[in-house]
Amino acid sequence: MTQLQIDKVKKILIEWNPLGNRAKEISDLNNYETEAIDILFFFDKIVL
Repeated sequence: MTQLQIDKVKKILIEWNPLGNRAKEISDLNNYETEAIDILFFFDKIVL
């Protein structure tokens, strides 16, 4: 996984904002970076 891939998934998550207003309450959200990495890691496992 590359930083470019992470950034693309982060962009989607930021636009979608699945946490809604609660996103402001999470101090370590980091613009969904951890979630983007988790998603890409999962896809790597199922695709390969």
